[in-house]
Amino acid sequence: MQKKMSIIFMAVLLVALCAGLSFAAAPYGGYGNGYVDGMVTGTTNGAATNVFVNPQGTGDALIYGYYNARGNMGNLFSLTNTASYGVRARIRFLEAKHSCEVIDFDVCLSAKDVWTAYILDNGGVANLNVIDADTSIDTAAPRGSIAGLLPTLFPDGVDFRYGSAVQCTDAGGKSVTLTADDTLEGYFIVIAEDKLSETTTGSTTCGVKGTNGAVKTLWDMDRAGGSVDNVLFGNDYSISFTDGKTYAYNATAIGDFTNTVFFDDPIAATPNLANGGDNNTVVPLNFALTKSTVSGSYYDLGAGTEVIVNFPTKRLTVGPGVADDIFDDSRVVITAYDTAENSKTTVCQLSPCPPSQSTQLPNEVNVISINTSAIFDSVVEVPITIDYPFGWLSIDLVNALVGTPAGPLAHQSTAGGLYSYGLPAIGYVATDISSSGWNWMLPLVYSNTVDATPR
Repeated sequence: MQKKMSIIFMAVLLVALCAGLSFAAAPYGGYGNGYVDGMVTGTTNGAATNVFVNPQGTGDALIYGYYNARGNMGNLFSLTNTASYGVRARIRFLEAKHSCEVIDFDVCLSAKDVWTAYILDNGGVANLNVIDADTSIDTAAPRGSIAGLLPTLFPDGVDFRYGSAVQCTDAGGKSVTLTADDTLEGYFIVIAEDKLSETTTGSTTCGVKGTNGAVKTLWDMDRAGGSVDNVLFGNDYSISFTDGKTYAYNATAIGDFTNTVFFDDPIAATPNLANGGDNNTVVPLNFALTKSTVSGSYYDLGAGTEVIVNFPTKRLTVGPGVADDIFDDSRVVITAYDTAENSKTTVCQLSPCPPSQSTQLPNEVNVISINTSAIFDSVVEVPITIDYPFGWLSIDLVNALVGTPAGPLAHQSTAGGLYSYGLPAIGYVATDISSSGWNWMLPLVYSNTVDATPR
């Protein structure tokens, strides 16, 4: 099945790329994904931090907010190095419900290199395959022990892990057992580890760089080169094999995520999104990603509209016994507006809504389905009902209709002596309003509430 889908995937690739580029965000599209009025510089827990979401679209860490390989859908993505030096980066794929890791390894990019891969359903489990065959990967400890080209190491691609192969706890500290189906939907991140030099004098290699099948040279760790600059960007395309419709977005680029050079083996738990800033915690990234509201237009026509809201730091932030955790309260308020300025605040999962009913966004990735929309086949679907055929909706991440978030510091992040209210999130709005190919995917717009003093 996976082989057949690969052939179909390649057949629609050129058409899908054209469609994706037509409806994707601008080439430097960081807009709508958490830039907090400039780079925040100051101290957090006594350490300097300047982590920010880069509106220019390049960074030393990237968040690809959604992939889906269900329902005859495939996911194509690329990772690009714009630097004049090589970059070694950790790539981690995480499932949608709990952010449990389903596969990870290192990618070794040469100067100006691009690495392109795709995710397909391989008999009920997600499978990663690679289009180009000149970018090395590293998969085991110690570094360089299993290094080479992914199509050579895994000629049929590599299946994502599940079951006993994944040891994971959820945000509440409970053990999670993943099924094969869980691997078919999620998101993934890229974190730059260190610079690479094109030399054969070192002892630790990142693999080989091939040119038309020939070995060009070995890539060694350039330990004197310092941390990687904001040189990476990424693109993602969810492609329907049924009709070729494409939903594309640019990866959220995190600028100055870390000034640390990571030499961890590919199987290590670090680096991850909790290794940000000079204090090596999730705190500065949480502040940079925090939004008070996220909003987008919707159309209840054709397959309709679905809103994807991803909390990429949730599992890394929460934990058993953590007081005043910002993710303790999963309630949000969704307000819909139509073209005549009418509004309905009691949007919820039940219709008609009970009085003062809030909506829950309980997962790491939440796919809000408006009026039984049918774009993505999702197990993290949050269905809502809206009376208006088209308009726009606003999702309040600070307050809930019933009471207030638990604790005085709930839904509050801090950095540089400032306080930001809401939740760390990224998101997109996917729309399909016609059978003739009118479909697109755009980042959600947002608002921030930042104060110099806590509430």
